[in-house]
Amino acid sequence: MKKLGLLALAIATSLIVNGQNDTPQSPAPAPPTTPNTNKDNQNVRLGLAFSPVISWYSASGDAGTVEPEGTRFNISFGLNIDLRIAQNNNYFFSTGLFLLNTGGSLSHKAFIEETDGSFSLTQRESDFRTNYVNIPLTVLLRTNEIGYMRYFGRVGFDAGVNTKSTYDFRDIRENSEDTRVVSVEDEDASDLTALFRFGLRFEAGFEYNIGGATHLYFSASYNHGLNNVFTDDYRLPETNSTTGELIINSESAMPEMGRRVKANNNLFMITTGVYF
Repeated sequence: MKKLGLLALAIATSLIVNGQNDTPQSPAPAPPTTPNTNKDNQNVRLGLAFSPVISWYSASGDAGTVEPEGTRFNISFGLNIDLRIAQNNNYFFSTGLFLLNTGGSLSHKAFIEETDGSFSLTQRESDFRTNYVNIPLTVLLRTNEIGYMRYFGRVGFDAGVNTKSTYDFRDIRENSEDTRVVSVEDEDASDLTALFRFGLRFEAGFEYNIGGATHLYFSASYNHGLNNVFTDDYRLPETNSTTGELIINSESAMPEMGRRVKANNNLFMITTGVYF
C-alpha cells in the first residue's frame, strides 16, 4: 500500500508540472523607444524675416563736391533659406530672397533752366528712394544650444537688382537778388541709379527655440555698399574755377556736364524673424 501511495503521488506531481509548462507564455515587453528630441536636425531651414532699415550715402571720391545729407528710414522683408554644411548643425550656407527699400540724401551743384532759356547755377538737395530685389550670399555660424537659445553670426555679400527708383529734389538758385526755390517730388530716377547694388554684410544675433524646429530670431546687421549706385548719366555741371559760373557749350547752348556723381549706399538693420 505504501508503494502504491508513493506511485500515485509521483504521477500527480508529474501531471501538475506538465500542465504548468503547457500554459501559454505572454510575450516579453518591447524595450522602450527613445523619442527623437533632436527636431532641429535639418538639412534645409526656411524662415521669414522683417527689418526696419536705416540707409545713407557715403560720397566716393567726391568729397567737397557731393555731400551726403542724412539718412532714410526704410524696410526690408522676405524669405531666408539656410542649407546645412557637412551635416553640422552649427554651419549653414545662408541665402534667400528679399525686397529691400533703401536710399539717402545728397547735396551738390546743379542747374535749372529759366523761362527765358538761360541757365542758373543752383544748390540741389536730392532725396532718393530705390527698391531692390536682394539676394544674400552668406555663411551662418551658430553656437550649440544653451538652454533654449543659440547665438549666431552671419557674414558674406548681398547682391541687389534695382526694380524702381524715384527721388525728390529742391533747387535753390544762387547769385541772385531774388532767391528762387524749385521743388519736384516723385521724379523718375531710373536713368540716374545703377541696376545693381553689392554690399558686404555683418550680422549678429540669437535664436530662441519655441518648440521642435521652430525658432524666433533677432539680429542687428551692418551692410557696407561696395559699388557706386549711380550711373554715368548722373553728372555735375562744369563751372569756371575762377568765377564759379556755369560753362556753356557754344554749340548746344547747354551747360557742360563734367564729373560723375559717385556714392556708396550703406545700411543698418534690426531684424525679427522665424525659422520653421
